[in-house]
Amino acid sequence: MNKIGTWKHIFFVSFITFTLSACATKPREVAAEVPLVTPSVELSGIDISKIYWNALNQDKATTLVHPQYQITLNKPYTSALGKKCREMRIHHAGKVNKQVACAYSDVMAQTNEWRLMPTLESNAKDIVL
Repeated sequence: MNKIGTWKHIFFVSFITFTLSACATKPREVAAEVPLVTPSVELSGIDISKIYWNALNQDKATTLVHPQYQITLNKPYTSALGKKCREMRIHHAGKVNKQVACAYSDVMAQTNEWRLMPTLESNAKDIVL
């Protein structure tokens, strides 16, 4: 072997050894002194009166009795946040608004607190139940 070939061989072997040794070391372990995320206690949406919670908890219920609105309920589904939710169609003055009600579980009270989620449509108005 000539000198150039030997140097290439030594360089190649050194490069591979150095590369593999860098991959073999364990990264530093660190512990956060300050929490990166604070737990959220704030609930979104507007409280729904407790008189409607029983009907909302019943999967087969299809209507809510309200003095001002005619409200039909769709089947419950699980939201992306893991909450039990129901779409509601609220008929009032010839218009139909769609809104979603979601249950927030209260483990201590063993109940679901139902809340009316804000509408995403710009021309829709939120109602209060």
